[in-house]
Amino acid sequence: MLDANLPRRLATEIAHRGRTARRVKYFGLQHNGDPELLSKLNELLDDWILITGDDKMPLDHSEAVKAIGATIATIDPRRPEGIAQGNWQREVSHRWVHKMHVQDPGEVRRYNHETHRIWTPRR
Repeated sequence: MLDANLPRRLATEIAHRGRTARRVKYFGLQHNGDPELLSKLNELLDDWILITGDDKMPLDHSEAVKAIGATIATIDPRRPEGIAQGNWQREVSHRWVHKMHVQDPGEVRRYNHETHRIWTPRR
């Protein structure tokens, strides 16, 4: 599942790579706040992961993330100089979609160009 803050064509690009990918808009959830979005995804789908450009979501909505046991992949917002945000999100997603796809249920990870790690709040 791709959050509304990611490039529109990313779901199609990921699908062309053989992975199931839908934007939250596909389910009509693009205008929901994050806690509502997570709750509705949990109601609608059995096995899902939310890929988001909102790296603060796990902290800002920690209660909802924990209560639902949401599986989330955030794209690290720190990008190299000269790379547009959408291109950065696309590059990181393509690089790691195979790992995002097999994240453990309830796991929250942060991905960047070089690596991925369990998500922790930034200082």
